[in-house]
Amino acid sequence: MTKIAVTALVTALSTLAGCASITPTQTTESAYLVLDVKASPNDRNALLNDVTNAVKTHMSSARVNRGIPPATLPEKPTQFRLTNPFAGSSLGALAAASGTSTQVPVCDDSLLTISAADTGGMQYGESTSFFTCVVQYREGFQVNVYATFSEVTGGLTPQVIGATLAKQMVGGRSQFIPRAMNDVRTAVGRYGEVAIVDSYIPDSFRGAFVDSVSTVSKN
Repeated sequence: MTKIAVTALVTALSTLAGCASITPTQTTESAYLVLDVKASPNDRNALLNDVTNAVKTHMSSARVNRGIPPATLPEKPTQFRLTNPFAGSSLGALAAASGTSTQVPVCDDSLLTISAADTGGMQYGESTSFFTCVVQYREGFQVNVYATFSEVTGGLTPQVIGATLAKQMVGGRSQFIPRAMNDVRTAVGRYGEVAIVDSYIPDSFRGAFVDSVSTVSKN
């Protein structure tokens, strides 16, 4: 190994030691966005198609389910909720003991439900889940987006070292979650006035390439 290579390696490891622990750590963070759009019922199919395309543009896989509106549209829409399908079971207890979250998003009376994922960064210890549902009510539609980002840091494998150093400089793949949310908002905005009902986007989802955190946060 040349002197230059040794120096570069030492510098990289020193930087890594200064910016993150070498203890292997898996971290999962969640974000959500709830939108209200005052759109006509006549635009339902086109709106659902555009939301689907907006999500698929950013994800490597997607499972899409489309339903029909209830016979009587509710006066107010229902917001998504998180449930634990293994609550009270031995599997749920094992998951809790291991520190694994088993909460999954659920959306009642949904016209459209998309369960999508971005696995393009798995070799670097990164993965994204992206849940979207659309509910119709008397005055329009409510769009719910719930995303999780998981990453592995620490350790001394070449992939993790490279990914950790890159994240310190330009950010990780989590920065693309707010952009995907923004594209969903743009899609529904073609059909009526859009308002952010509620949202939470972690500051860690910022990045040098994409910084859309503030644009999908409720003011």
